Amino acid sequence: MNPVKLFFSISLLLIFADLISQSGVSVPLKPETAVEIAIKNNPQIKHAELLIKKSELSRTAAWEFQPAEFSYSYGQLYSPVNDRYMHIHQHFGSLLTHIQQGKMAKKQVSLNLCDLEIQKRSLTAQVKSAFYFWWFAYEKLNLVKEEASYLNDIQRIAELRYSLGETGEIEKLNAIAKSAEIFNLINIYSDELLIAENKLKQIMATDLDITPPAEELSLYKIEKQYDTSYYSTALITNYYKKSYEVSKAAINAERAHFFPEFFAGYFYQDIYPEKGFYGWQAGISIPLLPFGQSAKIRQAKINAEIALNQLEYVEFSTTKTIENLIVELNKYFRQIDYYNRIALQQADEILRNAELHFKKENIEYFEYIKHISSAYEIKLKYLETINNYNQTAIQLEFYAD
Repeated sequence: MNPVKLFFSISLLLIFADLISQSGVSVPLKPETAVEIAIKNNPQIKHAELLIKKSELSRTAAWEFQPAEFSYSYGQLYSPVNDRYMHIHQHFGSLLTHIQQGKMAKKQVSLNLCDLEIQKRSLTAQVKSAFYFWWFAYEKLNLVKEEASYLNDIQRIAELRYSLGETGEIEKLNAIAKSAEIFNLINIYSDELLIAENKLKQIMATDLDITPPAEELSLYKIEKQYDTSYYSTALITNYYKKSYEVSKAAINAERAHFFPEFFAGYFYQDIYPEKGFYGWQAGISIPLLPFGQSAKIRQAKINAEIALNQLEYVEFSTTKTIENLIVELNKYFRQIDYYNRIALQQADEILRNAELHFKKENIEYFEYIKHISSAYEIKLKYLETINNYNQTAIQLEFYAD
């Protein structure tokens, strides 16, 4: 193909693809894709990454010295004749302070890296939680629409039989009320689905037109869901451990201020009639009144004690959280097993028999409504149990090693 024609063909394809992407075509979404988009767009993740870069620069900044001082004097310095005097002075500060501040900055980098990992894990859990709730809301709406399909003609049948005197007014009103209730639920669940979708998009920081997976709502897969050793407090407690280490490093940095500070200098001068006098100077400065610095050290020790208390409490609290989540997960799993073995089959059997007997006119329409509602109540509770299981599994996965 001619290169020019090839170029224009590719350009047209790219333009066409861009138009499709902007035309609002729904994209079936997977949880992994949702997580990738959220991590890419989330400002808190970007903020955590910038804090790491900032703390890495602090290691270099720990060796910052005061600006060198240069002075030049010319005039009648030592006699009626004009002489000149030059002086260079550099203050190096406390070398031990620079070393300790560098160590503290290194530990701060480690702390910020840990914080980034927590931010990513937390965002992943938030996205998955919102995704599976959105999927649940979608399935719940489909379920009530399915129930409504069984009751499409109920209001017409109720009014007809009432007009023929076959049923009373109460039965007619109950049938009409139930029919209205179902269609009202469709509106409510539609709104809930829209809210759930917007919350998911909010966490993902995107406005893509998305649709849930085509298959039915499934259990969230989590490995070793009953093995407590698979989950640990390490992710959370590591952060508090590193925070405690930063606090201890701050104590050493404050103590280092008692270490002598060093300075050095060079001078050159002319004293008429002689020229070329020069020399070097070096010295140290020692703090004589330590009261203020001692108070700063005590403050740093208090901060370290606070960090240690937080570490001990968080480790205990997180352990109990993991234990409770495992108990909850097992509870929901047993309920799901019950629904799969017994309840769902019963619900399908109720639907089948209700429809069969209603067509044969063996039961009245209000009995038919009662049976249909009973069957779909079972199905709805099953969906709710799956959602509870999924939400618990996602929370528990946060603590997986």
